[in-house]
Amino acid sequence: MKTHDLNVHLTEYLAMRAALGYKLRHEPTLLHGFVNFLEKECEANVITADHALRWACSSPTAGPAGRAFRLSKARVFLSYLQVLWPKTQVPGPGLLASVPRRAPYIYSEADLAQLLNASQLLGKRGLVRRCLPGKLLRPHTYGTLIGLLASTGLRIGETIRLDRDDVRLAEIPPHILVRETKFRKTRIVPVHASVVTMLQRYLAQRHEFGYDDSTPAFFVSEKRTRLSYPAISGTWKLLLGSAGIHPTADGRRPTIHALRHSFAVGRLLQWQRDGVDIRASLPNLSVYLGHTEPKNTYWYLTATPELLGAAVVAFERYAGEGDVR
Repeated sequence: MKTHDLNVHLTEYLAMRAALGYKLRHEPTLLHGFVNFLEKECEANVITADHALRWACSSPTAGPAGRAFRLSKARVFLSYLQVLWPKTQVPGPGLLASVPRRAPYIYSEADLAQLLNASQLLGKRGLVRRCLPGKLLRPHTYGTLIGLLASTGLRIGETIRLDRDDVRLAEIPPHILVRETKFRKTRIVPVHASVVTMLQRYLAQRHEFGYDDSTPAFFVSEKRTRLSYPAISGTWKLLLGSAGIHPTADGRRPTIHALRHSFAVGRLLQWQRDGVDIRASLPNLSVYLGHTEPKNTYWYLTATPELLGAAVVAFERYAGEGDVR
């Protein structure tokens, strides 16, 4: 094993992953660090499972979840290398316990109403104590943003990247074009008539306040630029505080992403109430959310009292009539 060869193979591996549609956010930095580690540690020119394990645990800042994540990235790369260098050892699964995902916060209708009310008190830099006069777009921007996330389950990154041309309200059916998200997939997200009305109102406000020529982005900041995630994150904390929404006793945090979970759970509950065949409809929800397969959607359908109650009703129907949806 030569250092030059290892770096060449890493470059080829990362290029292959990118070509397959993977978004390489952390892998290049992590795996370059892994290669540097191997350069110093592989005296016998054979990469062992112990090398990968020691590297995964070597970060002074990584906790249990971070160490497991580092090892998982090393395992995939080593599987690739093993084809080229058969003596390469690939550590087996389970060497480092993965930390279970924290259960998501599920927003109630009252929570959403409070957030929307709080958004109307947004000034240029924070919250104000009364309704805002004048032509300030920020309250309308965040009110519409919250409404869109809650009613469609879009990812916040997908929403930030929307351009006005992607919001196709005059089409039949009206829809949003979400371009090249995870795995470079583009999908069409149909929207309800009430969402169409909300988005049309925001476009009218943008026009009235003189923001039409500032940026192609659909959601625009007071600086006349596309909204950024750091700005939204800071504003979200303000809104949560104003709305009185806090983490639950068991650690569920009311994040922006939790709106996506809330949408999925809400859709399942509505299907239960409407008597829809959930097993047959779940693939449709997966496509709508932009998942590659239904199993990726299951984690969003976390147990809530309402879902558990619906499950009890379904079981009673099955037990009494032999029919469950």
